[in-house]
Amino acid sequence: MRAFAAEWRRLFHRRALGWLTMAMIVISALVAVSLWYAYRPPPPAELAQLNADYQAALTDFNQHKQRYIDQCLVAQTISRQTDPSFDGNCTEAGLRPVKGWTSPDLQTLWDDILGSIGPTLAGFLTLILGATLIAAEYSSGNLATWLTVEGRRGRVYLTKLIAAAVGGVFISLIGLAVMLAGAWGAVRLDHGTHRLASDYWLTVLAPRVTWDVGLVAGAGVLAAGLTFLVRRFWATLALLAGYFVVVEVVLARFLPLIRPYTLGNAVLALAGGSRQVAAAHCTLVGTIRFQCQVATAAISPLWAGVGLSGLLLLVVLLGWLVFRRRDVAS
Repeated sequence: MRAFAAEWRRLFHRRALGWLTMAMIVISALVAVSLWYAYRPPPPAELAQLNADYQAALTDFNQHKQRYIDQCLVAQTISRQTDPSFDGNCTEAGLRPVKGWTSPDLQTLWDDILGSIGPTLAGFLTLILGATLIAAEYSSGNLATWLTVEGRRGRVYLTKLIAAAVGGVFISLIGLAVMLAGAWGAVRLDHGTHRLASDYWLTVLAPRVTWDVGLVAGAGVLAAGLTFLVRRFWATLALLAGYFVVVEVVLARFLPLIRPYTLGNAVLALAGGSRQVAAAHCTLVGTIRFQCQVATAAISPLWAGVGLSGLLLLVVLLGWLVFRRRDVAS
């Protein structure tokens, strides 16, 4: 218990946590400013022209809606020859013209923040934090000092993982608070809609914040576990960057078959509740040739959580085995 208490006190005096928290605040404020800029109403003359164009398009649609629906259905039939799950949304509601400018909606902006930019940004900074905390323990020799005070390596290892997770949660909560408050301010300045569903706070906001915090904590544990394996900050970042470039960018681009199984899509599926990605469905033709068709694959949050948990457990166990058997001074 003393190890946890001591690490807790040290954590909030670490420079890395302070600098990364400041970075999170600054970037979150920039996100809020970008939301205000993106949704600000156009000048009166431009707004009047947009409304006139919308009314003309709506009148034309009402007069010829069946023709537009039939054309959409033909195009959908052609697209389904390569993607059987393609949905052209060929309904009256799906084809109806939309206004050139609509006022921002607070609930929509908050959903976007909680489902994408919030956990992604906090997770990225937490990966840096976790790698920094553990690498600094090795480079400064503090880890050897810890083992003279607390001889049980398992407790020291667990303490360091928890510190990385708690630091990430702190960064995440600060950033979410700034982004959500900034989105509220942007909607207010842009004369948007502030109405939230009566059960939004308990059924949407609280669960999503909980999931986001859990994902960020996992990112801290992942980075800490990897750094226990390689001991160097830059080595950990090289591993993470290498995976991102090779798998998330290159292989996922040229091999659609693997897209539902990448870490990035799994994280977004867990944060947003679900995710649709363009994948490939391949069947064996003859004995040596595969025929593949592009299709839309749904990523289940359940399976995304199982995959991420399995990866995290594997890294934590490998890090523990290395830390248990290797001399920390070597």
